[in-house]
Amino acid sequence: MTRSASRSRSRGRAPLGGLPGGDKPKDVGEAARAGNSEQEIVSVAIKQLPTDIRERLEKLFEEGLLKEGDLDLRSITVFASLNEGLQARVMNHMEGERIYVANARSKSGFLIATCDKAKTGCLDARGLGAIDPWRTALVAMATPKQKLMDLKTERDWLDQKGELAMKVNVDVSVVEKDVGMPTLTVQLPLTETCAAVKAKLVALGIKSIPGNRMKLHADTVGFLKERFSLAFYNLADGVTLTLSERKRAGTKFRAYAPPAGATSAWQKKQWSVKIIDVDAADVSAVEIIDVDAVKIIDVDPSVDQCRGLPREERASDEETSLYSSAEETSLCSSSLNEAGLEAEAGKALVPAEVGLQINSCSASTRRRVSFAPECAHR
Repeated sequence: MTRSASRSRSRGRAPLGGLPGGDKPKDVGEAARAGNSEQEIVSVAIKQLPTDIRERLEKLFEEGLLKEGDLDLRSITVFASLNEGLQARVMNHMEGERIYVANARSKSGFLIATCDKAKTGCLDARGLGAIDPWRTALVAMATPKQKLMDLKTERDWLDQKGELAMKVNVDVSVVEKDVGMPTLTVQLPLTETCAAVKAKLVALGIKSIPGNRMKLHADTVGFLKERFSLAFYNLADGVTLTLSERKRAGTKFRAYAPPAGATSAWQKKQWSVKIIDVDAADVSAVEIIDVDAVKIIDVDPSVDQCRGLPREERASDEETSLYSSAEETSLCSSSLNEAGLEAEAGKALVPAEVGLQINSCSASTRRRVSFAPECAHR
């Protein structure tokens, strides 16, 4: 045997997968023992995947998203170690995030990272907490672009168009019932402002929207302001304006409660009370229908009077006893009237944000008051 022939046989590849006789390797270990290249071993590993997963992965190679050599043996091994459910989830992620797969610096690293995220249940092509490099571009593409216009100065526009009266069409479809037609046409010079247009609309019979709440919109320049003339907006003869109603600004519901001294209607809500027991013309107990107003009752034995105080000003010394609205505390009959609980009238004015500081009297006149929520007035 010559040296060249021996060298050629030693460097030659085994036919059809590296096994003698042209047989293809059945598994990765057999292909590795046959001395095949890494890509051939990767191909064998891919063919050992479940049928549907293998077909979806091979389709990515056919589409050109993945090329030969992009995936190494380690990435395929990690992918094959997942159960079929996680493998399907990884494939769904790679098929849905094609742009990130195509721009990944390492396809093998992307596949391994995706498998790790699938195990923890957080699949994210951009990584947890990472800045999305494509977000700015995608948002810019989805955001409508504002049209830029080069408006002429008011004087130049008047010199070009003149100060003669021009026709202005106004779309009044929102108040069509007032005038019986969807469009009105008014005539006025360019030196006038949109306030003159509103005045003409009111004169033509529009009553549903007051003049001070009218808004006029032009497609080219947006809403017109009353301090600028029509020539300032470069409006021409036959322009169409759209009428709309100006809504009141502000919030419907306040996020904070009004101060305790406010006299709003909700603070003047009447709370129904009922005398439970009468002992020597003294009220022994009172039930309040809605006790959301009285959250805490402070008992101060040092002073013999009753006052309604804001929550932040209530007594908080060691001798003060705190009770919830469903508990009982001592109260004298004279304190009822001073606190605003009129038993004779059967009603009490209790501000919703004001707590009651009720001070006990002598032991002989001390009575029990029960605050029971949602008790029907009888």
